[in-house]
Amino acid sequence: MTGWFSELFNEPDRLAQPWALVLLVLALLPLVGIFARRGALVYSAAHRLPGGGWRSRTAWLPAALRVAALCALVYALARPQDAVGRTESDLETIAIQLVIDRSGSMADTMTTPAGPVTRLEVVKDVVRGFIAGDEAEGLRGRPDDLIGMIAFAGFADTVCPLVRDHQVLLDTLARLDVVREQSEDGTAIGDALARGVARLEQAEREIAAGLEDRGEADGEVENPLASKVLILLTDGQENRGSIDPLAAASFAAERGIKVYTIGIGGDGFRQVGRMRLPTGPGVDEAMLRAVAERTGGRFFLADNADTLRRVYGEIDELERTRINIAEVVDYKELFVAPLRFGAVLLCVQLLLSGLVYRRLP
Repeated sequence: MTGWFSELFNEPDRLAQPWALVLLVLALLPLVGIFARRGALVYSAAHRLPGGGWRSRTAWLPAALRVAALCALVYALARPQDAVGRTESDLETIAIQLVIDRSGSMADTMTTPAGPVTRLEVVKDVVRGFIAGDEAEGLRGRPDDLIGMIAFAGFADTVCPLVRDHQVLLDTLARLDVVREQSEDGTAIGDALARGVARLEQAEREIAAGLEDRGEADGEVENPLASKVLILLTDGQENRGSIDPLAAASFAAERGIKVYTIGIGGDGFRQVGRMRLPTGPGVDEAMLRAVAERTGGRFFLADNADTLRRVYGEIDELERTRINIAEVVDYKELFVAPLRFGAVLLCVQLLLSGLVYRRLP
């Protein structure tokens, strides 16, 4: 009993039917009758008139109990509720596929405040902040997004599927290294793009199937991912692979996947003894720009670590206006407590009116 009685004094999160409170006006009408009969004879026994007696002084009690009972019943009818849990639907979320060049030229160095650092290590540091957040660099992180990673050189490999557990992704990123075998070296940009698009499509199909299996969607789910983004970073030009980058870009555009392309380089060099040798032909800006524009994305060029951080920071801001996650709130009904309380008061009022405060004709 104490459980439901204590619920009477808890403030609910909401009233499911607040319009029912209008009935409180009707519930309070008996109070008018109490004041209208004030001073009238309640009992016919004349010997009670001089002193009055306790029953005459408390004659208002049955009417007051009736008013309190009606108020409690009206409050129960308004259906007070407490929010007991929130669940988020996967019907709308964002998926980000990172595609990172790990060809041999990514071992060339870039100038940083701490001294020369390999391009790949600079990229790993910036991408780590993009995923997990870096307040010093103004990166807020992507805790709610599906993120996966593909690394490529002469061949493209899925090193981490799209996941919400970003610690797994960060651990994989920490182990990422440039290729060591000459036979695996090269820059297969088209193949990497195509694999990234395929992984995004696969993730979308898996999410749709999961929603249908759990009964969270009406009918077949076609596009559970509201936004699909691919971020491609490379320091070279297409020289390996079987898929043309522009063909892969068209493939992405047809599936609503936006591609951001980043060319990294500028001050790279390879140290051989005391000699600093040039690092090759550099980034194919025209091709990377065309890939981005074909999919509605943007091309960025980063020639040092600070510029690369600003690039990822800008992409981070560009992809902040997409989320529209559906939220379903479960509520616990609290009407039982006022309903029981009102019923108890009504019973007490009827007993008092029929026994203690019984009126004689």
